[in-house]
Amino acid sequence: MRGVMQFDGRRLIQALDARGMTKTSLCNLINYSSGTVSKWTNGQQYPESIAVQKISDALQIPESWFLKPSLNFGSEVSFFRSNASTTQIYRKKAISHLQMTYECNLELENWIDYPTVFYPRILTREEGLSLDFAEIENIANFYRDQWKLGRGPIKNLIKVLENVGTIIVKEQLGSTNMDGVSKWFFDRPYILISSDKASACRNRFDVAHELAHLILHKNLTLEDYELGYKRIEDEAHYFASCFLCPSESVSFDLYRSTLDSLVLVKQKWKVSIGALIMRGKALDIISEEYAERLWRNYSYRKWRQREPLDDSIEQEAPSLLSKSIKLLIDEKVFTKQILKNDLSLYDHDIEVLCGLPKGYMSESFGTLVQLKDHIRNNTKKIEYLDSDNKIIKMNRTKL
Repeated sequence: MRGVMQFDGRRLIQALDARGMTKTSLCNLINYSSGTVSKWTNGQQYPESIAVQKISDALQIPESWFLKPSLNFGSEVSFFRSNASTTQIYRKKAISHLQMTYECNLELENWIDYPTVFYPRILTREEGLSLDFAEIENIANFYRDQWKLGRGPIKNLIKVLENVGTIIVKEQLGSTNMDGVSKWFFDRPYILISSDKASACRNRFDVAHELAHLILHKNLTLEDYELGYKRIEDEAHYFASCFLCPSESVSFDLYRSTLDSLVLVKQKWKVSIGALIMRGKALDIISEEYAERLWRNYSYRKWRQREPLDDSIEQEAPSLLSKSIKLLIDEKVFTKQILKNDLSLYDHDIEVLCGLPKGYMSESFGTLVQLKDHIRNNTKKIEYLDSDNKIIKMNRTKL
């Protein structure tokens, strides 16, 4: 059989999903037929080396990515917080990025002791299929107790989840209809949050929503999820509301609410005004009739597009992966180039998935000053002995 036999077609599918591309769009870029590309993805045919190079250039992923065996990612079930209009392209993109993050983490776990995963109660499938809202509130309070969060506002939700072993990615996916996705990769939970909607409160709620899926719905089957999608999303939404705003402490703040008073409540709890109205209604603090009046005024003020304080409440950002990479590089456990080779990814993907500053994976990152080109290009290395007869190497400009 001709072609590069190490080529793994599943890696090509994963790369296409990561770039939000179809097989047809790839065909147009590399000038191969759709039938040929389909044979590559299903393993019926191997591409020639020149084709692998073209695929790599088109998708901006190293050739070595396609030559390493694809991994088993465990359960097929991934949970999405997204608008119903979200296309499959963006869902596939989010899942592929989460898979890539898992692979990055596998490499880092060879060197780093991460926080131990501490999710003290994960519901069984039977429990996950028979939940009521009272039980969901009890579970939310149970997790607050186990994680020693008290009943007040949570200062930094992402940091809380990272401290109990959750891997979190935050990135732009290119769609404002896609909020997040979560998945257990074997014994560790992962969350990807979209930053396309730049509201700190919205992002916090999305994180709490995905946390609900990890706790309440981990053991559901793909069929369970597809058949009960609306109910499952409502349960995750309610858990997020209970977890971020416990009834016994938020109730006083919601009493006799006006839109203006809710701005102050939002600042305290870091929860959107819209979510606070819903929480007050669920707790019977805000009546159905009064909630309708609030929503009308809310729309009149054009707060559905952007609420007060959206620009001033600080965004939360993951740091577990970025700190791990910086530690390993600073301690010279490996170089940036070795990491790129091991992951089979280019700089941009590693920076985005691991929350690193743009340009960090470049060898010149952080270099404030350097020799001028004509000086650097006209230097030669010389050696001499110091007073202890040790060889010293230095650069000296040619005369």
